[in-house]
Amino acid sequence: SSGINAEYGGSQRSSKITCDAGYRLSGQQVTCLIQDTYTNSYMDSRLLPECLAISGETLLGNGTDYAGTRSTAANGVECGNWNADVLSGLYMNDYDAGRLLVGNHNFCRNPGGEHPVPWCLSGNPATGYYCFEYPGCDTCSAEDTDNTECDMETARCEYSKFSSRQTVDWYWENCKKTCCQKAACI
Repeated sequence: SSGINAEYGGSQRSSKITCDAGYRLSGQQVTCLIQDTYTNSYMDSRLLPECLAISGETLLGNGTDYAGTRSTAANGVECGNWNADVLSGLYMNDYDAGRLLVGNHNFCRNPGGEHPVPWCLSGNPATGYYCFEYPGCDTCSAEDTDNTECDMETARCEYSKFSSRQTVDWYWENCKKTCCQKAACI
């Protein structure tokens, strides 16, 4: 929910958007290009500012419902704008790229809960990076055990790049107790 207040100045019409409590404005300011068509520095009228519901930084499970403001991957990479990256064609070979149109912002998300933790896009070509090293602590319990010999020094429990997901998933499945300890959950 948002309140929209149009302001007029000079020969260009711009709008000022204010968001209700619990929402945060994202996206760049737009100016009227032609009647009822707005533009921004991306020169893309599909990237209008929007009010996003922000619910806090706590990660639960794999973060399917995460709606925080983290915008940096676990390895320090700055996240790109979801809609700008998708609409610019970086995913034109992905038949289902529309699932990634999650907003005109660069906050970490886990659309569809397909990944173990929230993630983001960055670079050209767009590359996926994990924003949290570990799933939420609610996935751990004191009863968790390791299915194999696991070592705190060698267990690779931290998510960072998509390319290492298979290995890290294996550790979370076979060394759950060790991974939960590394995540400081138990």
